[in-house]
Amino acid sequence: MQAAFATSHRFDRMNTAEKRSSRTIGTTVKSTEMKPSRQFRCLLVALTGLCSAVYCSSASAQSYQAASQAYDRGDYTTALEIAEPLADLGNPNAQFLVALLYDEGDGVALDDETAIRWYEQAAAQGHTNAQFNLAYMYDHGEGTLENNPEALTWYTRAAEQGDAAAQMNLALMYDFAETGIERDMSQALKWYTAAAEQDTRGAQYNLAVIYDEGDGVPEDNVQAMYWYQRSAMLGDANSQTNLGVMYFYGEGTNQSTVEGLAWTYIAADAEADFASSNAELFERESSKNEIQQARRRATQLRSTLIR
Repeated sequence: MQAAFATSHRFDRMNTAEKRSSRTIGTTVKSTEMKPSRQFRCLLVALTGLCSAVYCSSASAQSYQAASQAYDRGDYTTALEIAEPLADLGNPNAQFLVALLYDEGDGVALDDETAIRWYEQAAAQGHTNAQFNLAYMYDHGEGTLENNPEALTWYTRAAEQGDAAAQMNLALMYDFAETGIERDMSQALKWYTAAAEQDTRGAQYNLAVIYDEGDGVPEDNVQAMYWYQRSAMLGDANSQTNLGVMYFYGEGTNQSTVEGLAWTYIAADAEADFASSNAELFERESSKNEIQQARRRATQLRSTLIR
């Protein structure tokens, strides 16, 4: 008799453990990081070819630093007073700071439209965090109508500069075919991989599922195992569940009852989907000695997890 397959989860064989296979879909929160992503650029005065004395002088850099320090200590009114003149002169870091203050309503009335205007100016000059936050606002319809193609454009600009959060969100847009975006698994795979290599555990998990399922790529248990392992070490409970299944059945790795049970115990402690039921099943198929070894191994593994 054939087992009934649930559409949202993968079953490897009848009466075996379940894997969590729905991909992570949450997006990353906006950036509040104010360290400049590049050196200050010069603002050219029209027709003169000369650098703005205020913008490019060391005094300007010191002024921005003062604004940043005021922001860090919660003196938002002072931060705005210092940053806004610099933003008017084209300083992208000051523009980002002013945008952030309006975006969060710190020291000024919350004003998403004004925040977008300043994010746009900083983003156009290549400020990575401004590009990400601008994309996020278009993505979520904050201060503007939701516009996924525009969000895609700015996530791409930030992703190309190496921003892991942008890479993750860009991959999600291609993976889940957000409104106005065609599904493109080659692009999703590219950007999940870029974010995963920067230890974005959600990207690592999603990438593992793609290889595990063979979704848009040839099924590859070795690659799935690799990315589940990396994400599991970063504490992702769903990856820990799936890693336990793969070890227990020898998928993409040598079969190991002890390692499979150990990872399943860790996932169960985190109340991951299916982990407790998987543990019960695995224990029925394991010896008392294997169970004892697995519990000791789980204790060892917990001490190596990256918190």
